[in-house]
Amino acid sequence: MTKKNILLFPCLLLLVLSFTALSFSKEESILERIVTSKGEKTLEVKIFLSPNTFHREFKLYNPYRIGIDLFNIKSIQSSRSIRVNALGIGTIRVSKFKPNIARIVFDLTEEFPPYKTESFKEGLRVVFWPEEEPRVIPEEEPRVIEEKIKIEDAICDIKVDPAKANINDPISVDISGSQHAKSVEVDVFNPEGAKIDTQELTPDSPKWEIILDKPGEYVIKGKAFNMEGKPSENPCEVKIYINFPPISKLECYPSKGNVGRPIAINASDSSDSDGDVVNVDFTIADEEGNLIDRFVDTEKPFSWVKVFEKKGIYTVTAIVTDDSGAVSEPAQVEFAAKQKRLFF
Repeated sequence: MTKKNILLFPCLLLLVLSFTALSFSKEESILERIVTSKGEKTLEVKIFLSPNTFHREFKLYNPYRIGIDLFNIKSIQSSRSIRVNALGIGTIRVSKFKPNIARIVFDLTEEFPPYKTESFKEGLRVVFWPEEEPRVIPEEEPRVIEEKIKIEDAICDIKVDPAKANINDPISVDISGSQHAKSVEVDVFNPEGAKIDTQELTPDSPKWEIILDKPGEYVIKGKAFNMEGKPSENPCEVKIYINFPPISKLECYPSKGNVGRPIAINASDSSDSDGDVVNVDFTIADEEGNLIDRFVDTEKPFSWVKVFEKKGIYTVTAIVTDDSGAVSEPAQVEFAAKQKRLFF
């Protein structure tokens, strides 16, 4: 008995399922109506259906369309065309796609708007809303940041080369060591304190060559100006010493004499006020100016013993050089050499 019950139960279950499926297939589904309602910012489309239906959605392009296929629909009772003209929806069209499929097409007037599809108790609801406009972030007005640039004070710096020179030697004045300077004004003062020259130098042209024609101590003063024209405050001066040339003194003893007799030529009294005499250049010229002899003495007492072999008037010259290389004006004396007389 138990075995028979076990075999009978599957057969009964299969029979019940077959009868249910047959009844479901025979139940007619209807697309009853489509109702649109426009809100302030939405469009709601309600599709009223009989039970026992399901759907699929799809999109079409060129032109833009949204499609919904409703399955197991035997008949359509709703309007076949509904004009909307809201939120990019132009017309809703309804048609029979296949014997048991109804198709709803939303004709769009622009690209696809945001929407959602959801079921409700009596069918299907489609809700559209506007595309959110991109949030515009107002541009901030550009802020002008006034940053005060600090203008550095100028610092003046002057160098000279050489710092000690002889008369008419070229001397270089250089302001390239100055800082934050747009220009430097350079003044030259002579040993008496009088301004004798001035020059404006710049970082692009920082050097100036001067020549001083008198001995003594000169002062070079500078004043630098920054980008705002403010003068420098630091002391800025250098000194240049122009060497005093030596003085040559010359004598011959005796000032005249016989041929063949030694003559003492003496420059020992030559002097240099700010240094030392280092050599004396002696020369002897005849009456026509021809150089007939020369002697350079580099040791004190700077003298020369000379014997004249011919009679005549001779010019003896001595030029003195000091330890800075300065030379004196020439000192000259004349010597008369006579022929010695013979007595019988």
